[in-house]
Amino acid sequence: MVQIVENLVAGPSERPPFEFYVYRSPGDGETVMGHLSSDGIAHGGGRQVAWKSTAFGVPVRDAYLQALDLARRHGVERLWVNDPEGLFPATSRPRREGGH
Repeated sequence: MVQIVENLVAGPSERPPFEFYVYRSPGDGETVMGHLSSDGIAHGGGRQVAWKSTAFGVPVRDAYLQALDLARRHGVERLWVNDPEGLFPATSRPRREGGH
């Protein structure tokens, strides 16, 4: 299960979470969008890294579900919802079956 982090306060030895950034569309200034910032996932005994992200310009609900799926598939335990304007409150976020 992926833990959703609202306010990031990372400890010195914690693995950083995926960052899901919420923003207004630069095109119309109204539509709420989101994307998963590029993050490296170490694998192959630490010898390889795969970069994971989601596209820009995706409606926030769809991008959020994509970010959750990526986190689950790659064993990332925490997803930080970086939403400085409060555009995508926890009460409006979709949930997958079995929790986040």
